[in-house]
Amino acid sequence: MTLATYRIAFAFLSTPFARCQTADTSFSELQNKIKGHKYVLKNFSAQPITLYHLSGDRFEADSPPPVMAAALFSPTELTLNGTILTIRGKRFGLLLDRNTNAVAASPLAVDASLKVDFGTGDRDATLPTLIDQLFFTNVSQALNDIPVYLRPLIPQKLVQKGAPAATCNPCTHWIRHGTWQQVSRNDSGLTLPVLIKTSEPEVTRAALVAKPDVEAQFSYVVDENGRLTELWLTHAVGYGLNESCVEALRRQIYRPAVYRGTPVAVALSQSIHFQVGHGAPAQYELWSVTR
Repeated sequence: MTLATYRIAFAFLSTPFARCQTADTSFSELQNKIKGHKYVLKNFSAQPITLYHLSGDRFEADSPPPVMAAALFSPTELTLNGTILTIRGKRFGLLLDRNTNAVAASPLAVDASLKVDFGTGDRDATLPTLIDQLFFTNVSQALNDIPVYLRPLIPQKLVQKGAPAATCNPCTHWIRHGTWQQVSRNDSGLTLPVLIKTSEPEVTRAALVAKPDVEAQFSYVVDENGRLTELWLTHAVGYGLNESCVEALRRQIYRPAVYRGTPVAVALSQSIHFQVGHGAPAQYELWSVTR
């Protein structure tokens, strides 16, 4: 072989090594940047693991979550195994004090993981974009992404445990009448939705063991057909009760709201209070709270 041939062969063999080195560098940089921080999730799943895949240069959830939430995620460990990146951490419900806008994390943290399959995509190019794609880096960004007609409803702290949340100020309702608009709470032309089919949430085995006294909160839209859509979990409680509530709420049917003779969609919120006492049967209460 000539010297030139040796140089070509060496360049060819070193290319995979160079790519591996680039991937290792990107992964190390991501590890250093992400650990120890708290982010607001863009895609929330009440399941322990949220799965993503790489589509082009975008990270997409494998399936749309049945419930959305403003939730904090605190990464604790990152592993990269072939094309699979796993980010393990703690997930907290995100709450705001409505009067001060001070941020508070729910004390009930759950173990959660984000798992991304890069497949045949360009891992080196997309790793540096992962934080911006999967997380809101501050609470203001997260709240701005919430539909305007739901913003007065989420997130919030309850002023008093075991009681419906206070009504908002000013007292108006958001309705979709062609487009979303606010109408006065005292507008005689608006008739609010009426619940005509309810469903009982299951008290889980974990709750029966832990015997908690907790309250889950949800916000959602009752559409023009009386069906519940755009479900948001605004106060998580754990013990598998979040998931149980979601299943029950999605089975609810309403007589839709009517505004000046036309069915309209209306944003509502609802609280579900679980009280699982010692030696007593499990109880729960439902409050529909409209704003």
